[in-house]
Amino acid sequence: MFYGVCGEHDRNKEAFKMKLDGVYYPLNDSISWQTTCMEEMKQDIARIQNATDTVRPQSIDIRQSPSLDIRHHASIDNRLAALINTNPPRPNTMKS
Repeated sequence: MFYGVCGEHDRNKEAFKMKLDGVYYPLNDSISWQTTCMEEMKQDIARIQNATDTVRPQSIDIRQSPSLDIRHHASIDNRLAALINTNPPRPNTMKS
């Protein structure tokens, strides 16, 4: 009877190991595949960055036109001051 219990335990142990391997190895393969893909993507990104660095200008501000604020426009206050009548007409003092 002792052998029967130990033998059954060994068979269960093997079955459990096979089930565990059935779960572990696909996950492990999936993780390895994703890691490989990530490494390849990093290499692709590095290649693209190197290729664009040679073409890209040093700064994004190089092509910007000068600011509109550089030229100071003359104020229109002086022209408006000349148009203001400082001697308003007097009200009609004649009574009808």
